[in-house]
Amino acid sequence: MSVFERLLPAKIDNVFRGPRAALWLFVLVLIVRTAISAGSMFNSHQALQQADGVPIDTYGEAGAQAAVALFGALGESLLALSVVGWVAVIRYRAAVPLMFVVLLAEHAARRAMLLWHPIAKTPAPSGMINLVLISVTILGVVLSLMPSRSAPPTA
Repeated sequence: MSVFERLLPAKIDNVFRGPRAALWLFVLVLIVRTAISAGSMFNSHQALQQADGVPIDTYGEAGAQAAVALFGALGESLLALSVVGWVAVIRYRAAVPLMFVVLLAEHAARRAMLLWHPIAKTPAPSGMINLVLISVTILGVVLSLMPSRSAPPTA
């Protein structure tokens, strides 16, 4: 089975054909992304200010309200993507390599947008969680595209 066939299988069933470690890494990534997105949705002001270092208290009331609302909406979008990932884990495991790539592409696109439209930030946040998350996601992509010795044959 080629890398392309692992990434876009002809049949998306509940059989994961990569190493079991990749599936566990995917679950770990989903747990963290689900928690981050829920925090962004339900605690937008604090997450935006403390975790992302955006000085929203220096904005006017309308600007701060708009930033918090947009951040909450971003959290909802990221949660929806996490839900699709959970569906893949529960029911469509053959799609896990594709979901890894989708999560990686989303993260890269979001980072590119922040380079294109930079936001003034305070120096407090380290970004360590995002660095670890992107590293684990990249590792997961590579692992999920590798053949497993115990994978069932494809039909």
